[in-house]
Amino acid sequence: MIKITFILLIFISSCTIFRWMVPEKKETLEKTNFIWPIEGRIVSYFGKRNGMFHKGIDIAAPEEKKIKASLDGVVTYSDFRPGYGNLIIIAHSDNFSTVYAHCKERFVQEGKRIKQGEIIATVGKTGKAFGPHLHFEIRHFGEAKDPLIYLKNP
Repeated sequence: MIKITFILLIFISSCTIFRWMVPEKKETLEKTNFIWPIEGRIVSYFGKRNGMFHKGIDIAAPEEKKIKASLDGVVTYSDFRPGYGNLIIIAHSDNFSTVYAHCKERFVQEGKRIKQGEIIATVGKTGKAFGPHLHFEIRHFGEAKDPLIYLKNP
């Protein structure tokens, strides 16, 4: 019994030491690298809203205003999705991705390499939208982050 307790104690200690040695998941991209995809007024912010969690920001803009890629990357999704309407998702380095929803027109296809500032779509009101606007998200490891923390000052 003493031998089992001793082995268990060593095992637990080594697990604690190992966990201390493993670096935590870090957000390595500079928080100011992302550019604003469009100019406009924010009409809905990131966070809890009416009992639900809003995963991005909504930027009001005239229909057909051009939307720019916020950062270099590769298009991983460009299609219609219920709720989001015409949707584009771009994967970036360090496990970041950006989401552009409610677009009227999409100019990019899956697999296309995108440069920061490149026109990828136009503002619309497709999907579940209250009027023309861009729903914009920044995700890290698939988890929604507050875009205002990452976007450069306009």
